[in-house]
Amino acid sequence: MDSKNSNFGQKMVNPVLKSALKNEEVSENCVTYKSVFRKTGLFLLVVLIGVAAAMALHFVLTGNISFGEDVVTMNTVEAVLLIVCLILSFVMPIVASFSNKAAAVCGSLACFAYGYILGFMAVAIQGYQGPILLALAITVALVGSMLLLYRFKVVKVTHKFMSIVWILFLTMFLASFLLLICYFIPGLQPIVVSMWANPWLSIGFGVLGVVIGCLFLLCDFRSIEDAVENRIDKKYENRLAFGLAFSVIWLYFKVLELILRIVQFTKN
Repeated sequence: MDSKNSNFGQKMVNPVLKSALKNEEVSENCVTYKSVFRKTGLFLLVVLIGVAAAMALHFVLTGNISFGEDVVTMNTVEAVLLIVCLILSFVMPIVASFSNKAAAVCGSLACFAYGYILGFMAVAIQGYQGPILLALAITVALVGSMLLLYRFKVVKVTHKFMSIVWILFLTMFLASFLLLICYFIPGLQPIVVSMWANPWLSIGFGVLGVVIGCLFLLCDFRSIEDAVENRIDKKYENRLAFGLAFSVIWLYFKVLELILRIVQFTKN
């Protein structure tokens, strides 16, 4: 390994790529920008396939979905597939993040699951179509903006930057998990309900989620740049592509969640 790669590798923010460079996993058949972004596009295409599958299945089954106070009524097939997709959406990204060989298959399954969930929301809940399209437009604008900010070095992604992003993410995750636990504690349930009923707190939490999603995009761009500049072996492409696709999808759902919160409080 030449000294240039060695010195550059010390600046990597992605520990997986840094480990690859230490193990001298450089190759003539290496990661390229074109291939990573092409595979990212394919992952996002699978999301659209999932959306189409959910909508087509709903119309084929011609089932009615109704929401009561405590009961949701829907077609059994749709209910089973929704549960399966919810499980896949949680398990598959974890597997894809730790395995180069499984990244393509597990990443595709995860993307299909996200698409199915989104498609189910579109047909099951009245009034979601508008926010879904608006969230898509905003997400595209945000991804483009983050790419420009990174391309022109307006924001520099360093180890410290990555640490701050992860601290923000873990803080938000732990806060959400803690509130969920408190909700099932009889004495604390009214406090949790009142907190989520506060429009400023709820919307502020949603904005934080969108900001974190944008920051993760910047980290993904840096990881891809590191991989290309250091000629990391092509086997890492699927993980890099899925990582970027996952960040885009996660950002989309956070934007959609924020829009729905704003709409809810506006109506009230």
